[in-house]
Amino acid sequence: MKLLGLTIKVITCHLIILLFITTTFAYSSPKLELTSPVDGSTTNCAVHVIANATFSNDYPEGGISVLSGDCQDLDSCDYYTSRFCYEKTCSLDEMIGIEQGGPHTITVVAYQRYSSNTSVKTSFSVDCTPLSVSVTSPNGSTSRKFDITGNVTFKPIPPNSAGQLLVYLNEKLIDYKNCYSEICSYSYKQQRGFLYTLPPGGPYNLVLKASLNGGTASSKKVFFVDSIVPDHNQGPPDCPQK
Repeated sequence: MKLLGLTIKVITCHLIILLFITTTFAYSSPKLELTSPVDGSTTNCAVHVIANATFSNDYPEGGISVLSGDCQDLDSCDYYTSRFCYEKTCSLDEMIGIEQGGPHTITVVAYQRYSSNTSVKTSFSVDCTPLSVSVTSPNGSTSRKFDITGNVTFKPIPPNSAGQLLVYLNEKLIDYKNCYSEICSYSYKQQRGFLYTLPPGGPYNLVLKASLNGGTASSKKVFFVDSIVPDHNQGPPDCPQK
């Protein structure tokens, strides 16, 4: 009888210790916010993932992982990327590559020792159409004052993103434009308010380079500047007076 009572006391003591440890060291689940990609959106093959986690203690032993599909198991799921977190607030801002277009789902998980995980799932469409860019002018030869024009197709542009077009002349950056629509037209005159001017000669190398979320495309044109510049606004010369 005494042995039974001692056993009960030992078990009770162990339960109290276990309850104390659990109560003392257990943390609440992390808070997780996923801002990109937006659920239901369309993006290109370079998917921009932005997630912010807030942990319940100042020095968490945890992190943020991006898993493939509707999967939350950190040990068995395929994952794209992850980041270990050393502070109470932690952000993941990375590009992940998806090679095949169509519908896709990712699950972002914030995990921390001595607490349960927090996960957010998002589904979106992937369009792997490559960037395309073309120089439309100048072409061949031009006058000393001329416009630089071109067209870019960014397909698609994810929400809160912008494509960028850079203009190089003889490897020197002379202008740029941020594009917020899939079809973007460029004109140096519209951007700057005046025509570009070069001395006669050549060859001159013009390059338009487009970029969006890690993807790039470029178009190059070689042209010459005429030494004689016709003035089409000038009428025929006056006849000499007799």
